[in-house]
Amino acid sequence: MITLLVMLLVIVVLFGLIKGLSVSSGSRLAVSEPKSSIGQQDLIQQSEAGSSKVNAVKTIVGGNRIVHLCGSPFEMGYQHGNLLSEEIQRGVVPIFADPVSGIQSLKNKPGWLKNLILKFLEIKLYRPIERNTPREYLEEIKGIADGAGLPYKTVFIANFLSDLNMSMLSGQIKSKSRFLENSGGCTSFAVSGAGTEDGELVFGRNTDYVGQGRWSENQTLFHFKPARGFQYVKVSTAGMLKCNSCMNEKGIVVGGHFMGYKEARPHGHSFTILENEIMRKADSLDDAIDIVRKSSRGGSFGLLIADGKTGEAVALEASPKNLGVRKMDNHHLAVTNFALTDELKQEDLLPVYNIMTRNVIGRYQRITRLIKEHMGTIDVGKAASFLGDRLDAISETERGTGATIGFESNVTSVVFKPGTRQLWVATGSEPACDNPYIGFELDEGFNRIFLHPDKKQLPGYQWHDIRKKEAIHLYVQSRILLREYPHDLNQALDYVEKAMALDPHESFYARIAGKILIHQRRFQEAIQQLETAEANATCSNEKAIALLLRGQAHDLLMEREAALSCYQAVADLSEKTKNDNLLNGVNRLVVNQSLRFSRNPFKRKQVDLIGFVDELQE
Repeated sequence: MITLLVMLLVIVVLFGLIKGLSVSSGSRLAVSEPKSSIGQQDLIQQSEAGSSKVNAVKTIVGGNRIVHLCGSPFEMGYQHGNLLSEEIQRGVVPIFADPVSGIQSLKNKPGWLKNLILKFLEIKLYRPIERNTPREYLEEIKGIADGAGLPYKTVFIANFLSDLNMSMLSGQIKSKSRFLENSGGCTSFAVSGAGTEDGELVFGRNTDYVGQGRWSENQTLFHFKPARGFQYVKVSTAGMLKCNSCMNEKGIVVGGHFMGYKEARPHGHSFTILENEIMRKADSLDDAIDIVRKSSRGGSFGLLIADGKTGEAVALEASPKNLGVRKMDNHHLAVTNFALTDELKQEDLLPVYNIMTRNVIGRYQRITRLIKEHMGTIDVGKAASFLGDRLDAISETERGTGATIGFESNVTSVVFKPGTRQLWVATGSEPACDNPYIGFELDEGFNRIFLHPDKKQLPGYQWHDIRKKEAIHLYVQSRILLREYPHDLNQALDYVEKAMALDPHESFYARIAGKILIHQRRFQEAIQQLETAEANATCSNEKAIALLLRGQAHDLLMEREAALSCYQAVADLSEKTKNDNLLNGVNRLVVNQSLRFSRNPFKRKQVDLIGFVDELQE
């Protein structure tokens, strides 16, 4: 990311184009300007009216915050911000509002440079998103900000992190960028009719996202009663508009997904907005499809939408230009993060460059296999166990991470049974899917959320080797430190070493240890860990990443011949597996980096380019 951004920023500064790119003073609620076409006086009046919190209630039930919101968009936003002000300020909003500092290669850069890059993102990405966001949602964001005592810009930027990544992805790949954090994952599935135990629709949903240590700690069940539109409930975290796991009073359920399509752009309605639009306006699948089809879409995304009344479901794959629709096949349907419709296959960058495909395709293959193996017997308990399943789709072994449905970035796991207005919410620290699922239901009028009358809990996935579960939870602690406290490398490495002691054959932990040691300039020790990572690799790409990193460590030790040998091994492995399926092929970004450093040695000033988590090279 840094290479492309700095290059563009230099061009902008040199040619004096920043002024030319500025949004006019009449733009609506511009993120870098205090003025707004909505009208400052109107906002002040709404703030006073919304402060009454009539019928807005916050309770703690079953370890979850439950917040009931009602009224106009601003009023619901204000109630949200006011009732959850502490949770918002200690939750994901502060880190999502600073996407530049979340990039490993920028963490140690001077503040002026990070501010300049953020300004560039505001001009090129956030302002177009804002201009294309319907006024009512801007009012809701303003309400959240006012209620929580935060700047509007902070809350706005925090709510569109996925859209930033969607819009930047194509440029990053084309510029052969080294690193970009991926803010999306997610697995959703729907089963009904002959597939379930009682014929009723069951909908399972994992949200996989950044924000570990903050998201689940502030998990909230939001119940919305808008002045205009249907009532609905979403499972999310404090401060977020995201409606990735949601159900409305008409039995419509939605799960949202990040997709990597080349036509993605910020000039259109965000999928965050469209999810809420479906909740507020859709009484059927046809309604939901029409909302997406007729919208001016931005970004690139997928939605799994199901109707508890009919037991039917559809998967929508959407870019600004194209919309693909998949229907249920033999009473089931699943979505991860790659295109399966003819309309979008041509746009999908992930298989073209073999980016993240082991996890993306592996999760899809595994969830589809689980559904087929349990057809006719699937109930909410089995659905919860599917969401935490840890069988790697490549190695066919239980792993804490890898091509598994449940993995370390899972922040929300929910099972819906919309026909009976029920939902089960995984409650505890990340990975969320490893926790018990607490049962809730809504009353017949969809007015209040209650604990399941039988206080029924679902245990979720049952690990065969509990040490692997303990190891992945230790790694998550390391992940939190590496993102939020990048200078505390000793403590982060301690967590990873403890994870390795519990799960010594996991290639991923050795690779992370190797990366940390490179950042600590302990290159010889890093090489030893990366040799272990290569030896334990379960697929060609894991081996290739370890080889690339080992080559870089050898370069840093001035061992050029050893480095070249590693880079050549990546090229050889890529050639050897070029006709293999995507699960076992080598990521083209890894190959490109190996070619780059075979021509010019990797240098110490480039160490910050080595990221720790969620890389496109995976």
